[in-house]
Amino acid sequence: MHTSDGDEKPAYLMRNRDTKFTAHFDDVLKAEGVKVKVLTVQSPNLNSRCKRVIQSIKQECLDYFLVFGEQHLNDLVREYVQYFNDDRAHSSRYLLPPRAPTHRRKMRRSYSIRSFAMNASAD
Repeated sequence: MHTSDGDEKPAYLMRNRDTKFTAHFDDVLKAEGVKVKVLTVQSPNLNSRCKRVIQSIKQECLDYFLVFGEQHLNDLVREYVQYFNDDRAHSSRYLLPPRAPTHRRKMRRSYSIRSFAMNASAD
């Protein structure tokens, strides 16, 4: 299995129970040290999270570039994942990125005092 991230290799692969994933597919991944996690039967919420990540990568990143080969695609996705985890605001984290410190930013003018107080009391 080839990954362009150098030393970084995927630790897990989540997949559904589609028949196109044969035992040989799992064996190749296991030989590379990747643990295959098969989704439980009728678990649409788990599968939808994977599909949402792929949709975000397509809509927020790849729709704006012409991709010139596999290496270029890997570089674009790596840059997007770094942006997503380090810089992009997430509403569920009070507009902080996932890898940001846990302290909150100062209240922005667009927030109402009532909504900020309600969010603070939720912790």
